[in-house]
Amino acid sequence: METHGVLKKPEIAMALKIWLDQSYTGTWGVALGVLNEYGASFSYAANTFLVVHEKNLNWRILIYRSD
Repeated sequence: METHGVLKKPEIAMALKIWLDQSYTGTWGVALGVLNEYGASFSYAANTFLVVHEKNLNWRILIYRSD
């Protein structure tokens, strides 16, 4: 967020995905949006995932790894 600014959610999500891909095994995905105002276009039920609610920015960040 410090690098891209809070208005550039796609760039932040892509930077996080690239970092995860380079740092850990597996295929990673990141969805980032305003809390309760977006939907993910993928099914993450069968994957490993983490959901973060960032209250100061009112964001939901979904990080998932395909198994």
